Amino acid sequence: MKRLACVLIAALMLLPAAVSIPASAVTVYDYAVISQGKQYTFSKCYTGDGSMGYQQVSGSELTDGKIASDDYGTDWIAFDSRIESPLYATIDLGKTVTNIGKMRVYLTAQPHSGIDRPNECVFYVSDDGVTFTKLGEGVYDEDARNTWCTLDLGGSVSGRYVKVSFGTGSQSGVFVFCSEFEVYSIEGSDVPVAEIPGIGLSDGSYLELSNKLLTRLIPGDTAEFLLKNLDSADNIAVYSRYGSRITGTGRIGTGCYLLKEIDGTEIERITCVLDGDISGDGRITVTDYLCNLRLENGTAEYTDAYLAAAVGSAKIKSYCIGVTDLFDEYIRHPRVPDVTVDGYGTYVMSLTKNSDSLYTVACTADNGKKLTLTFDKKSWGTWNIGTLTCGGTMLAGGGTDWEYVFRAQGAANGFSGGNHGNEKLVDITFYDGKTGKKLAPENGKTIEGLTEIKIIENTLLHLGDDTKCYAAVTRTYTVYGQSIALECDFRFLTDMSFSLSYTCMFPVLKTVGLYCAFRNDDGSENVVTTLEVGLADYSGTMYKDNAASECVIWGKKNTDYAFVVRVLTPEDSCDNYSNYAKTFYWDMNTTSNKLYFSRFPDSTYEKVPAGTEWHTKSDWTLFCLTEETK
Repeated sequence: MKRLACVLIAALMLLPAAVSIPASAVTVYDYAVISQGKQYTFSKCYTGDGSMGYQQVSGSELTDGKIASDDYGTDWIAFDSRIESPLYATIDLGKTVTNIGKMRVYLTAQPHSGIDRPNECVFYVSDDGVTFTKLGEGVYDEDARNTWCTLDLGGSVSGRYVKVSFGTGSQSGVFVFCSEFEVYSIEGSDVPVAEIPGIGLSDGSYLELSNKLLTRLIPGDTAEFLLKNLDSADNIAVYSRYGSRITGTGRIGTGCYLLKEIDGTEIERITCVLDGDISGDGRITVTDYLCNLRLENGTAEYTDAYLAAAVGSAKIKSYCIGVTDLFDEYIRHPRVPDVTVDGYGTYVMSLTKNSDSLYTVACTADNGKKLTLTFDKKSWGTWNIGTLTCGGTMLAGGGTDWEYVFRAQGAANGFSGGNHGNEKLVDITFYDGKTGKKLAPENGKTIEGLTEIKIIENTLLHLGDDTKCYAAVTRTYTVYGQSIALECDFRFLTDMSFSLSYTCMFPVLKTVGLYCAFRNDDGSENVVTTLEVGLADYSGTMYKDNAASECVIWGKKNTDYAFVVRVLTPEDSCDNYSNYAKTFYWDMNTTSNKLYFSRFPDSTYEKVPAGTEWHTKSDWTLFCLTEETK
């Protein structure tokens, strides 16, 4: 059971009132799931009665302990207000429980598919299953697509039946998808203060914690920032050097401290050190120069954090007049996974023809989970890379393009190729990449035992009239399990002019793609951090101007995976980064980001003469991370 910081000071032996002795123990409360496997009733659902053609489910999904691993699988119960409203589920715990401590439901929000959060998430309790008492509204654990909505009660509630109401429907769309409904009991046990975990940094933090001092801060760091760098912020607050609490954007300086305190018992105190800030005001000014100078002259003494902040008057002076930056060496991003493409590896794959418009490649990934990659046929006839999943969880793709897309002057919708149409299929053939044998499975059939799958697709690019094509393209995909390589041969049949276009892309979910490290061709590295929940109107930041032919992409919440995406032909793919955008990462929308390797000017058109030929090569590689590579 996970210990949560809901605590009280343990009862102590009776002592004389005048004697003050620090508490030696605290009562730590543990939560235990008591709803798993229990029976429940619920409003008629899209999954519940099968009347709308959705796959029939067992009816035990809400209490089976299984969190949905894909977007639309039947681990979700699809509450549908068109069938019955209001929406609800009621668990029978089997007997009256006197120490109910918490209840929560696991929900998803996918408005583009008609699935959204409910218009309420209210919990109730009852002794008889007829008369219910309202306990309160749940709170979402985080602002993410899939998240828990939780009501914490602290052990003060008794009852046999627990109910959640989702109101009359979803905030938008039709469905409320719920995977789990959990109810917890709470029990306390006395734990010595010495055994209570202290303050620790998260694995991804670039701050340093040693000898009760927190270092590698920079001017402008805030209380909110400090708490986000901790492995847990439960029962921890930030205070100024004078002892007043700092919250939100309150500035951190030397002498500020983090205090973990449980109902009046101090567990641990960590003091902050900002290099150069002996004065403790969170700034580096002439005052700090004078403080450093007095320390060097022996006319002042400093201790602890203030002494640790002393970096020398010469450095402070240089910083104050703008000659050097004390904080250049402090990398302000999580550590980049230690991954590099060195060959593609060998995986035994299968190729399934699901239908006339979908193929699936599957293998077992390095982490033992099933890896799938789809190829799907577009309405205009060409075939593109579709969706990459591992263990049933979507990682990348999902409807937007990977291959290329051109802003072609005169194109009907402004674009030509990729996921934007204006491209005509000539033919597509699947091969065993090792033997060269053609692969032609029938619908619903699978070919096993492949270590390389080669797909050759010939197309013609046009501007909207497929009888007037300006370029012939041969795409050669080779799939090696966890890697996809794509070579494209372009031959221009007529003159054509392009503005900012992309010869390789990578659409990835934020859960595994919050960060992007540009491994620039000059040997430098630039890391960007996107918003955990991006902007719904697609107006998010584009991190441009990186001359990088290789990028590493990884996440914060799902740290099991990382990707390396490369272009191996920077001249033909990117014109050696001659345009401003170069390689960039777009904070695309609420749930996804996208990497682009660009070519051509941002705002003007550049002519490509008839007869020009390009050869581009790109690859995408998935890594299953270990503790050593994270």
